[in-house]
Amino acid sequence: MEIFKSYILAKKEVKHSLKDFRVMLTIVISTLVFYPGLMIGVTYFQEKSLDAAQSNIPTIALEKNDARFIRENFQTIPFIIYEGDRKKEVLLDDEIEGIMNLARNGSKIKVSYQYKANSPKSLASYEKVKAWFSLIEKNQLNDFINSLENIDTTSLYDFKFQSTDVTPESQRSQLVSIIPYIILIGVIAGIMGIGVDNTAGEKERNTLVTLLTSSQSSSEIALGKVLSTSFFGIITSLLTITGFIVGSLISANMLDMENLINIDIVNFFLLLTILFPISLFFSNIILILGIFSKNVKEANSYIMPLYIVIIFVGFISTMMEKGTDLKLALIPVVNSVLSIKSILINEISTSFISISILSTIFYTILLMMIFIQLFKKEKYTLG
Repeated sequence: MEIFKSYILAKKEVKHSLKDFRVMLTIVISTLVFYPGLMIGVTYFQEKSLDAAQSNIPTIALEKNDARFIRENFQTIPFIIYEGDRKKEVLLDDEIEGIMNLARNGSKIKVSYQYKANSPKSLASYEKVKAWFSLIEKNQLNDFINSLENIDTTSLYDFKFQSTDVTPESQRSQLVSIIPYIILIGVIAGIMGIGVDNTAGEKERNTLVTLLTSSQSSSEIALGKVLSTSFFGIITSLLTITGFIVGSLISANMLDMENLINIDIVNFFLLLTILFPISLFFSNIILILGIFSKNVKEANSYIMPLYIVIIFVGFISTMMEKGTDLKLALIPVVNSVLSIKSILINEISTSFISISILSTIFYTILLMMIFIQLFKKEKYTLG
């Protein structure tokens, strides 16, 4: 078997697929459109919840000295002051909406505000407090301009506002637990059309027979189809992560808050190293199901259970804290879901992710060998 011949065939099939408008539209919609749309949709409904929470007068915890300073210097206060104990506990229990600390150095005041991003009332209190301090600075500036010589400049406060989301990691993980298996469903959707068309589609159009009569061996043709389908699997993985990052950034700007999914350059490439093998894994499964099928319709009926498996695995993964049991790293799909989840909640286990990637690569090679052996049999290629 000459790998170069397989490469030439894969190159031709990739060029042919790139010219297929429907295939490219499916890949773009399932990645660069679906994921930003999903994130924006979730953000839209979150904004609606925030609008409903705006009418609530928040209760905010302050130290006694800070509470006295606020009461003495500002007439209108848009919140109720809480001076009790266990401030962090009552915030996490949703009994209050925020905790404010003031670090005063003359006229310079550093405001530190703690809130819970997953609580509409707490998030609304953060926006109210931030807007209140901005309004104070604006009014002070107007007063200074209107009476340049009469105002005491030492009474002008310079506020520096800093916020912190104190949502517990367990609750944050619930927010992102659904994302890993949605990503995998998107990867399957992106490569399904390519894989089915390269096998069942060619059998239905009788073009596979022509290809088998060429100078290339069955093994070379099979490997070429694996390479071309895997290429689109890798592209789909890259576009999937890009789509999620774009959607997350747009959502953060819409809510004017910290990005929910904070992916730095290291985590970005780490996600790609997880998605590349699982994309190749799915590519080979789709090719195997496609070669078993007589036509595209039959192939699609075989692929549908894949979606059910991913949804089931995703549901199970929401009940798992994180990937610590190395035995789970040997289970395909489950290992990828848990690895992606651990990156999103920033609880990375290098050993778990490494074993997950290596085991997925092993299963992928095994599936590729199975597909090549099936492709050699006429009852599958001509049936």
